[in-house]
Amino acid sequence: MKEMKKNYEMMIDVETLDVEDTAVVFEVAVVFFKGKKRHKYRWVLDVDQQLRMGRTLSADTLLFHMNSPKGLKDCLRTICKTNLWGFTQRFHKLFKFYNPKECWSKGSFDFPLVAQLFNDEVPWEFWQLRDLRTLMKECGVDSGKIAHTAMADCMDQIRQLEKCRKVIK
Repeated sequence: MKEMKKNYEMMIDVETLDVEDTAVVFEVAVVFFKGKKRHKYRWVLDVDQQLRMGRTLSADTLLFHMNSPKGLKDCLRTICKTNLWGFTQRFHKLFKFYNPKECWSKGSFDFPLVAQLFNDEVPWEFWQLRDLRTLMKECGVDSGKIAHTAMADCMDQIRQLEKCRKVIK
């Protein structure tokens, strides 16, 4: 990676095996974006490693994902799963490179989960975090269909953010 980029934003989405804050995170997607530029990154994380750490899964959430057409099934087919150390190291480097001014997620679930995976050594500052769900409610923007795959959801969320910004302007 060369020099640091400027004025990017970041969208993050995670897919989990529980709805608790101790959930196993099996997939993370991050898109650094500016205007029409999109730089996409996706990780399928090692579930066994997280279970050994005491992270949790629930039967209901597991069943939900197993009944979805994509998502968990595709991740389970992935041969090369990323360990947490590799994920956190790469994420930190990308964050530093793109230097996002704002970091978006849909709701307040994703950032705390990722922070736990980082042992709270996060690259972002608290003032950079943004909640897309609140903005969508205020702007009257509908979610539409949710794919429940981290990258597809990330890209949809960027489109929803762009719709909100059109409403605001």
